Amino acid sequence: MAEGTPGNGKRFLPLRLKLLLAYGSFFLLTFIALYFNLIYAVTDHADKQVKDDLVDTMTGAAAGVDTDLLLALAATGEPNPEGFSNDPRYLALIEWLDTIHQAEPDAWPFLYLRGETPEEIVIVVDLHAIYNAPHAAGILQVERGNIEDAVNGLEEPTFRHGEGPFVRQLREWSAANQGRWIGALQSSMADFLESSGIDPPRDFGIYKDQFGRWATAYMPLTSPTGEKVAGIGVDYQADIVEAVRADAQSRVLDVMLYSIPLGLLFLYLLLNRFVNPVKSLIQIARKIPKEDQPVSFHGIRETWMFDEVDILAQVLEEMVVDLRKRERRYHAVISTQNTVVIRSSPEGEFTFYNQAYLDLRGEHAVAEQASITGEGIHPEDRQAALKFLSEEVPALTPEIPECSHEMRIYDQHQRLRWMIWTVTGIYDREGSLLEYQVMGQDITPLKETQQKLEQANQRLRDISRDLITAQERERTNLAREIHDDLLNYLSEILLDLDGDVPADLVRETYLQIADRLRNSIYELRPPMLAYSLYHGLDDYLDHLQRRIKDETRVVVEVKNSGSNYEQEVKTQLFRIVQQACENAVEHAGASEIKVSGQLLPDKADLQISDNGRGFRWEGEQSVNDSVRQKRFGLAGIFERGVIIGAEVQISSASEEGTCLSVRWYRDGRSSKK
Repeated sequence: MAEGTPGNGKRFLPLRLKLLLAYGSFFLLTFIALYFNLIYAVTDHADKQVKDDLVDTMTGAAAGVDTDLLLALAATGEPNPEGFSNDPRYLALIEWLDTIHQAEPDAWPFLYLRGETPEEIVIVVDLHAIYNAPHAAGILQVERGNIEDAVNGLEEPTFRHGEGPFVRQLREWSAANQGRWIGALQSSMADFLESSGIDPPRDFGIYKDQFGRWATAYMPLTSPTGEKVAGIGVDYQADIVEAVRADAQSRVLDVMLYSIPLGLLFLYLLLNRFVNPVKSLIQIARKIPKEDQPVSFHGIRETWMFDEVDILAQVLEEMVVDLRKRERRYHAVISTQNTVVIRSSPEGEFTFYNQAYLDLRGEHAVAEQASITGEGIHPEDRQAALKFLSEEVPALTPEIPECSHEMRIYDQHQRLRWMIWTVTGIYDREGSLLEYQVMGQDITPLKETQQKLEQANQRLRDISRDLITAQERERTNLAREIHDDLLNYLSEILLDLDGDVPADLVRETYLQIADRLRNSIYELRPPMLAYSLYHGLDDYLDHLQRRIKDETRVVVEVKNSGSNYEQEVKTQLFRIVQQACENAVEHAGASEIKVSGQLLPDKADLQISDNGRGFRWEGEQSVNDSVRQKRFGLAGIFERGVIIGAEVQISSASEEGTCLSVRWYRDGRSSKK
């Protein structure tokens, strides 16, 4: 696997870059949080300074206001054409306000009274009249809207409420982006922060209009009798707050511009110090599966401070030592095995072979990189072997990693050997094929033993066939002799008897002997079998029913289509049916025996079933199995089937009855299976 190329298809991202992104993001977020906190702290400090100055200015200004003069001016004062007044009382009051302004140039005081309604105040004197007339309020000018703080200021010292810092910033951005979608979004966010209480209005705040930034405070003015009759307000020019904020922002940004790149560079160099040993371990780990490549941990564990990487290197080094020992033991064991062991790459190049392979194929096979695909395969097995290698081996998967094939090959001495080759695919964790392991087992002695056993079995079958044929011949001769000689002799005895023996007793004895002899003759050779198998079976089953009387019911459902089989086929099929029926009568205790099937010119298909007690039958069994179980009747049935090439099958279980089926094909299809 190439470096940086993961085996599971996932996109590779170096650990160094991951750590750099993680720590860099952390540092960036920390700087951003620090930036806003610093700006907030600086602004808050400037706001506090403005608040303190405003309190001092307002207290001093209130102390010098003549409330009687103010009330008299409000009662009788007249505005001039500019909206202000030339009344000496007006000029005296505004002169005092100007004195305050001269002492505190950022302070712009004004005097006001309660309006006719709680939602109104009346401005009497405004210092802006002599410095900035467009910004000033005229004499006796009524103000409505956003005057709650001014009304409260008639009762107690009050500051004009201001928006929270985040809401205020969003309001300013919204004003700068007025008419655009971003401005509407900023305004909505400001409303949400304010209404939800996340950034609520403050009891002291700085606001902005077209003339600058301002903070305003209000204080009641009392008459000589101590009655609160008016109020003084001071607009404090708070542009200093904006200047302080801008200066702080500039300083913090400068610090960030220098410190963030330097921090990232330092972090990158530091990460290299920790990541490089891991990278070296990866390169070493890639060499471990390749025994021919040296593995050295020199330099990885020689660090100035022991850490987890050193522990990992130590554990990996111990694993490599142990792995090499196990590999040597494994190769030593494999090399001394009689089983052929080969390992090859997916391209077919040898990576390992043991001595058994050299003994089998010789040195030239190794030099030619010959495996089971090489020369030496028996011509009759070559096509199947090539199909195995071209289809089954490439189809191996991690779920089905193994397949086998049997073939004949010639060893280095040109001796024919039977081999079973087992190919196993070896995969990594991602399911990629690493190599093939091929194991070859020499089964030549087993094959030779099987051939000898088959030859012996064939000789036994020939002897058995000859024996059965001789038995049938002897049965036929014996039946003929009994019928032609013994029965005639008994008839003559009956005619020659004198009158001293009662005739009824003689006749009864004669009939019993004759009946027994006829049954024996019938069992030896059914006469109707000479005509056809169908007539022979029909006659036998009728005779069987008469013999067993009402103890067992015999049902016959055999269809005949004019079949005419060879004598040996007729005889063996008849004896199979006869033996199956006799077994049912003698051993099964059946109340019903059924013989069914069909006899056609090209085949015979018969079934003999009973409802008796049955017996345990282990699936596919043979003549030898039946002999070992001392079921000689079944052994004879199987042997007769082998003689004519018929297929015999038995199905039985305890207390479930027995069914025997026999199928014979004229073209020998059964014997080919």
